[in-house]
Amino acid sequence: MFKIVGKRVKAISANSLKNFLKENFLILVIILLAFGLRAFGVYPGYPQIHPDEGTSYYTAIHLLYNWFEPGRFDYPAGMPLIHALIYVVLFIPIMVGKTILTNPQSIIELLFNPSHFFTQYKDAIFGLRDINAFFWSRYIAATFGTLAVGMVYITAKRLFNREVGLFAAVFLAFNFRHVLGSHFGLPDVHNSFFAMLTLYASVLLFEKNTRKRYIFAGIAAAISFSLKYQPFAFLPFFLTHIIWAFRKKSVWYIFHSNMILAGICSIATFLIINPYYIFNIGEAMYQNSRDYLRYQMGILHFRVYPYFYLFHWGIGELPFISILGGLIAMLFKSPKKFILPFSFAFVFMFVMTVYSNGGIYPRNFTTVMPYLMIFAGYLMYILHVILRKFLKKGVSLNMIIMLLIVINFSPAKDSFISSYEYSKPWTFVPLSKWLDKNIPKDVFIRNYLLFLPYKTVAGLREKNVTQLEWSYDKGPNSLAEFQEEGADFSIINSYIYQSGIYQWREFSDSKMYLKYNTVPFDYLENSFLGLAVKELMQYTVFEAYKQWQAQETSNYVVFKIPSKPKEIGNKILSFTFDKKETAWKLRSTLGFDPIKSVWDGMTGRTEKGSIKISGTGNRTVPSRVGGSPIQITGGKLYTVTGWVKNSPPKFHIYPEEDGYLRLDFYRSNNEKELDTLGLLGVAISQRAKVTTDGEWIQVQVSMVAPKDAKYLTISFQPTESILYNLYLDDVDLYKTDNIPSEPFKEIPYIKSTIPKESLYFNGFL
Repeated sequence: MFKIVGKRVKAISANSLKNFLKENFLILVIILLAFGLRAFGVYPGYPQIHPDEGTSYYTAIHLLYNWFEPGRFDYPAGMPLIHALIYVVLFIPIMVGKTILTNPQSIIELLFNPSHFFTQYKDAIFGLRDINAFFWSRYIAATFGTLAVGMVYITAKRLFNREVGLFAAVFLAFNFRHVLGSHFGLPDVHNSFFAMLTLYASVLLFEKNTRKRYIFAGIAAAISFSLKYQPFAFLPFFLTHIIWAFRKKSVWYIFHSNMILAGICSIATFLIINPYYIFNIGEAMYQNSRDYLRYQMGILHFRVYPYFYLFHWGIGELPFISILGGLIAMLFKSPKKFILPFSFAFVFMFVMTVYSNGGIYPRNFTTVMPYLMIFAGYLMYILHVILRKFLKKGVSLNMIIMLLIVINFSPAKDSFISSYEYSKPWTFVPLSKWLDKNIPKDVFIRNYLLFLPYKTVAGLREKNVTQLEWSYDKGPNSLAEFQEEGADFSIINSYIYQSGIYQWREFSDSKMYLKYNTVPFDYLENSFLGLAVKELMQYTVFEAYKQWQAQETSNYVVFKIPSKPKEIGNKILSFTFDKKETAWKLRSTLGFDPIKSVWDGMTGRTEKGSIKISGTGNRTVPSRVGGSPIQITGGKLYTVTGWVKNSPPKFHIYPEEDGYLRLDFYRSNNEKELDTLGLLGVAISQRAKVTTDGEWIQVQVSMVAPKDAKYLTISFQPTESILYNLYLDDVDLYKTDNIPSEPFKEIPYIKSTIPKESLYFNGFL
């Protein structure tokens, strides 16, 4: 009897599983693809250097060792608590078992003194510098990113139908911003799941206003708020309650006991997850006030950059258009249901792009992606309905599948490249090997922060290598500066470098974003820092980088500093600016002049007559004053000297530096093109900035002309929107055949291949 029943149970279970797989085959395939994209590249992934990622693994460990006290309140305890619980259930038992196998005597400590066991074997369990937990948290993040894909399917299916759910899941599965966010132990991707869970709870409540559904919605919204101090998940819940008040035609329904109970459960949920918050309210408010200021909360201003980023990279052009199309279609065809996803998405975008500057950190948009993809999925559904009216079922289905592939091809490609690049070794690994093998003894290196392993650091110390910080804000930056101080090598780190060149993301003139469809490379490369790096690129000896999709990875380029010229040769041209007609032209690339340039007949170094340059208030816009192209011979050493005076402002207190000479070499003489600053030379050289002290200072810049160069231009360029006057006078050009010998010939120059996108990032991680 029991055997027969057992066979029937097995048969029923097999049939149920078979039916489940058959009915959900498509979404299961989508979820598997989504998980593959998100889990692939977690190891080794992004280096352990993100300033906020410690909120996952480090705080989770702190919770376990300190009676669930988080030790920080700038983020809620939701994410680390989830991670800590998963550690306890899954990862820690495995590592404890491994520890006991390698140290059998430790089982006695575990049984009789567990506190001492977990203290003594902390590194064995969590890894040196918590590296094991670091990866655990990233795999947990990848899992939650995948669960968000399943959640958007379930929610959209419940709100509309299965097709909308499938289409929305496809969009989210391949969304670059969401895939990228799933590789990090940051709260945004976790919140994308719980924020969508709140929408699902709101949809259930929208269908039926039972007490259980009210409590479920309140708890889900509270969990979302406990992951990051963002109240947006409460909006669909509150609006659903208001809709029920309209349905009941009673304003008093707003104060219904179900809503009050849901509110109590919501508060209780937050306090259960964050039990120490209420006892540290002062410290919590202080820590959050700093973020409030950092994000410029309350400063109402429409920021264009976040939409520029999302359109070109974070979402992609075609999916972005699909979202807008679906939003409009849903508004007119399903206005009541439209309110639920739109309330979250609209307020989220408003706060991030108008009420604050939170959008400067694109990772914040990971949370809202599932909501946006519901709109895109709805558009695909509407298009499918239209196609079915005019075409056969199979044909219309094939067409909608092809359309989905075309629309999502670019984000899917970027997502795959991102995961693939993260699966490669960290870039400091090949850099370390190169330094170990190639750097000579007794040399002087200027370098950005390198994150080198101890073995390499010790090896450089044994070779008596002098290392000093290279800083984008403190300098030195130009080749001339490195030569003057005697540096032999310099090494740049793009992760640090980008903090000096991100200002384009805050263009005050919104029309600037209409000019570009990618990072404004011409703008960046014409800035002082951009020119400095472009100049050094000609002297590359090693580089270790990843494609831009592996966002904000430390990409390294090593430069060998050429010897400083010992002689400058014969003067071949001179500019004294003693007449107005000899003054140089103003060259600008951006359609307006950030500086003013006039001939000053009253000021000069030895005789009256010079070029006077002043600012117009447009900050950090690259612009220069330069002469016409000069015919040259490739392979010769050219040197330019000039005299510069920076007149300090009236209440000048601190010394400043501004203005530098610049050489650009060209293969042809196209005066029309050269009148735009966007045309960089095939090679450039620049001089260090001049101190503002009101005295005439001679500056000099030299470079060997590329063999294919036929023309050069000499120009003078300020670095900022100057608040004082700069004067340029007595500029001379020299030429010589006496080329300095190349230092360290055993380390040859190479042609740099690092893409601009890997040096000039499109956003912060």
